[in-house]
Amino acid sequence: MTDSASYGDTGSASGTHVLFGQAMGYVAASAGFFALGAYLARDVSYAWTWVGFMAALACLIAMNFAQQSASASAGLLFAFGLDHGAGDFRGPDHVRFPAAAALNRHRLRAADGRLDLP
Repeated sequence: MTDSASYGDTGSASGTHVLFGQAMGYVAASAGFFALGAYLARDVSYAWTWVGFMAALACLIAMNFAQQSASASAGLLFAFGLDHGAGDFRGPDHVRFPAAAALNRHRLRAADGRLDLP
């Protein structure tokens, strides 16, 4: 009796590495488009973020119908990243929130030398 199961031909290791590399490339590119979309839509109102969200949802639905074309699927994936970044619901106040303002609330009081925490 053996401890390992035989799955037949599961593909070569180099083919698996190539496929994994391509998938991670698509993930990295769509994350880059997400960041670009969030940057481009940093000054839009909260209502316009719904437009970006709906456009991202439309891209996901369209990718289901574009399964036969690799270039159309990749383009829709990148458009999804861009639209999803633009539809980020945190809004412009979160994107431009200065880090120093958070630290400004917890000032060290010079009079008594203690840290003022909430």
